[in-house]
Parts: sequence; structure tokens; C-alpha cells
Amino acid sequence: MKPHILIVFSGGGEISDFCRVLEEESGCEIVRVPDGKSALREARRNVPLAVILEEDLLDMPGLELVRRLLSIHAFIHTAVLSALPPAAFHQQAEGLGISAQLSAIPGKEDARLFLERMRKISAPPARPNAAPPRAGGNI
Repeated sequence: MKPHILIVFSGGGEISDFCRVLEEESGCEIVRVPDGKSALREARRNVPLAVILEEDLLDMPGLELVRRLLSIHAFIHTAVLSALPPAAFHQQAEGLGISAQLSAIPGKEDARLFLERMRKISAPPARPNAAPPRAGGNI
């Protein structure tokens, strides 16, 4: 089964460019649900690579969904669509391990920003004092 990114968004098509870029540039399937309960059900059925959610969902606060997702799998990348100033958002979300705060109505650049953060978080750590690769082969 192809890895997927779960989008929890109750609005209309305002995020279609965002979703398209996520799908094309990540190679992941995009699964979209309208509320927190549906997101939890989907995450239990098939753990997503990432969950991107609105700050205020139809049935619960977005940060409550993040807390509940942690009990399903502690290493799900999460991003919250929020219009809060960054300092206020950080204060509210502290300790939840949220990968990114994105625009309340995200666009193409928000998708690329999130994917870049995911790549950085998922990259293997650099080995200190490692010899540089030798030219001309893998040996």
C-alpha cells in the first residue's frame, strides 16, 4: 500500500493546489477527511506518514486531535493550518511535536515547505568525523 498523507479540512476546494503539490512531490496518496473523529478512525486503520489539519475542526480543537494521534503513533508528522502569530502558536502547541505551522489556507509553497521539513526531520543524522566519500566508487 502506498504511504499516505491525511488532510483534515472541512472547507471546500481552497486547498486543491496544496494537495496536488503534496501528492506530486511526495509520491504519497492524499486522503482527505472532514473532522477529527474521521481522522482518528483513518489513522487507526492505516497509520499515515503525516497529518495536516485545521486549527479548529468541526468536532474538536486541532491540537486535541494531535494529542490523540500521539497515542496511535508517536512519530506521525503533523502540521497545523493556523493564522495565529508564530509565537502564540508555539506556546499553545509546545510539547506536541508538531512539525510545522502552515498558512490557514495553504498554497503550493506551504506544501513544499512542509515536504522540506519532513525530509529534514527524516534524514539520517550526519556522522561526526566521518571520512568524505571517495571519488570514483562505493568502495
